Amino acid sequence: MTNDEIRIAIAQACGWRWKIYDDGNLDAVWSPGPNGKWEGSFVEFIEGLPNYPEDLNAMREAISTLKEHEEMWNYLRELKEIVTPHFDWEEFMCAWCLMNATAHQRAEAFLRLKGLWKE
Repeated sequence: MTNDEIRIAIAQACGWRWKIYDDGNLDAVWSPGPNGKWEGSFVEFIEGLPNYPEDLNAMREAISTLKEHEEMWNYLRELKEIVTPHFDWEEFMCAWCLMNATAHQRAEAFLRLKGLWKE
């Protein structure tokens, strides 16, 4: 997935919506509220979305939307497979690598968890 596709997929999973204002100009913006609607592909319209694959703070906000214990655990499993597939959970290096995962790695794990990752 491209970074723009990642940004849109995570934003959508976190509740962002493409909102069209019919004020005569047909303005449209990304809105973090629930009242928008999705129409077509908006890969070219990413202005206003958090930069999830390059910003750890944006990914922290996305990850904070995981509420169920099982969902959080499964996110960690996905991240582990991306960052350190060759280490066991108990190994110190596995924990170290997970703590230092890049924003892009965290974004991929998040989208894999949600079933939204595309090869």
